[in-house]
Amino acid sequence: MNRRTAIVLITGLLALADVTKACTAFLVARGDTVLVGNNEDYYNPRTHVWFVPAEEGRLGRVYFGFDDFNPQGGMNERGLFFDGFATAPRKVVRSVGKPAYPGSLIDKVMSECGTVAQVLAVFDRYNLEFLERAMLMFGDATGDSAIIEGDDVVRKQGRFQVVTNFYQSQTSAGQEPCDRYKIAVSMLRASEEVSVPLCRRILAAVHAEGEAKTLYSNIYDLKRRTVHVYHFHNFENVVTFDLAEELKKGKHSFDLPALFPPTFAANDFAQKKIRELEQQQKVRRAMDVDPEIYNRYVGQYQLTGAPIPGLVVTLVREANRLYLDVPGMTRYELSPEAPTRFFYLTFGSLLKLAFLQDDQGRTVGFDADLNGTKISAKKI
Repeated sequence: MNRRTAIVLITGLLALADVTKACTAFLVARGDTVLVGNNEDYYNPRTHVWFVPAEEGRLGRVYFGFDDFNPQGGMNERGLFFDGFATAPRKVVRSVGKPAYPGSLIDKVMSECGTVAQVLAVFDRYNLEFLERAMLMFGDATGDSAIIEGDDVVRKQGRFQVVTNFYQSQTSAGQEPCDRYKIAVSMLRASEEVSVPLCRRILAAVHAEGEAKTLYSNIYDLKRRTVHVYHFHNFENVVTFDLAEELKKGKHSFDLPALFPPTFAANDFAQKKIRELEQQQKVRRAMDVDPEIYNRYVGQYQLTGAPIPGLVVTLVREANRLYLDVPGMTRYELSPEAPTRFFYLTFGSLLKLAFLQDDQGRTVGFDADLNGTKISAKKI
């Protein structure tokens, strides 16, 4: 799954910027076997996997994503899976009168639901305008799956369901515009087999090697709650996680590249991309400021408008660094452009934030711009 144009996998603040432009996923079921395969295609080489144990009625879960720890896909301990896909812009109108969920809607369903039907019931209660450039796929251990396309839901028919980056509800059979979709469907139709080797062959056949490369691939066994992980479209080496065993270890994470033998192609790609990002960050960081000024900004802030009115975020100082914490396990280090102006820049995402002060110099809120989306918040 690759990120580029505003997909909201997590309906939290900066999750609105973490987006995908190419992705392939599929669920295939037969008898007592339910498998999901997906490719994560993007240009951020800092990939991670992290485990969130059950607590206070919330299910344990595993998430995959990048260095902002914003989930791009994952599975919970009941065998519920999700992944997200960028799409062309399409207005969402049917849910506009419903409330926006004040936090991570994905994390909510992944921590509460065990079936696709339960997920759809939760989504039906909320405003889904965040899906105007995105869609989500959910699958469960019964073999059920569905694609949420904002206003439309496409349910699985038959043994399998495949999703890439076009609206299937708006596409006639035989007119699908994506070769990755066609290849995956063809391979699934040609085989009665439902196995990890079949999934691996499909993921290899549809992997990407352009600007946005396949950084990692997953094969989830939703019945057995295991996940096979492959790095940088290399399907010779695999790391397998048993979700139940990992959750016993408490909350923890892994740097995905470090779990695999190094390869020249992966290392070369990572080094080039990281050098490019560091140079962009260096150029943008126009000045250093006295870290003591950060004390003016620490505290909680409540969003007063789009994208999620009512969402509370927190500014935290640790040593000489300032962080923005967003509900849903997401943290962003802010760098200064001026005493009151800060930014967060990563692969494909730029947040610009300006603190607001009253006549006595007290911080009262902030205005922000996230990839063109205007955000305002008041200090509480």
